[in-house]
Amino acid sequence: MVIAIIAILASMLLPALSKARDKARTIDCLNNQKSLRLYMMMYELDWNDILFPATLNITAAATGQQVACYWGRVLMEQNYLRKGGNQAALIREFQCPAKKGLTLTQFSVDYKYPNVDASGSYHYGLNSMPHAVNPTNKIRSIRELRFPAKTSSLADTHQGNPNVIGRHSYRYDNSSQEWMLLDFTHSGGTMCNVAYVDGHATSENKRPFLLKASLSYTSPFWAYKWSTYKPYSWIH
Repeated sequence: MVIAIIAILASMLLPALSKARDKARTIDCLNNQKSLRLYMMMYELDWNDILFPATLNITAAATGQQVACYWGRVLMEQNYLRKGGNQAALIREFQCPAKKGLTLTQFSVDYKYPNVDASGSYHYGLNSMPHAVNPTNKIRSIRELRFPAKTSSLADTHQGNPNVIGRHSYRYDNSSQEWMLLDFTHSGGTMCNVAYVDGHATSENKRPFLLKASLSYTSPFWAYKWSTYKPYSWIH
């Protein structure tokens, strides 16, 4: 009898506990994204409001040589990440607590632990429309962006083609759906956490313009371009 009562109580409590756990993970994920966007904003302030680049050629502190870096390594090399800890500790802020598993491979290089040089270590990606991939695309200024509170900066992303993009960035593209990498991993697969250019972060529900590219969409969320930046997203 006692066992039966305990079983009934457990069946009633488990869904509530599971929902509370998922909510806590969602909040932790949002906090990670807010922190990372804050680090980028510090960089942007130091560089005359130039939007933080998705990739950048920088001089590595250890070797003094120019290397092409993902945005996580740029933050680390330029001392914008919190101090202390090795890469395995620092990279935790790049990972969503609701996700499991990592693909620690990049261009046939296998890493033994989460690493800022391995795009498979990233659970979050940058919107590579405003955050240009240097030097391929023109890097723009925040002052040129019409709607910084409506334009995505950082978001939950999932693994695409690791030899093309990995997880470290995402974009709006009419011809290549593998670049549409927003990952709706929260609230039973219905929500995606997003940090915006102005620094606030929120959970976004699945909506058509977040899932499928179309020339008819005019949302400033993407700040996308075809041959030029769309005028509703950019002042110039």
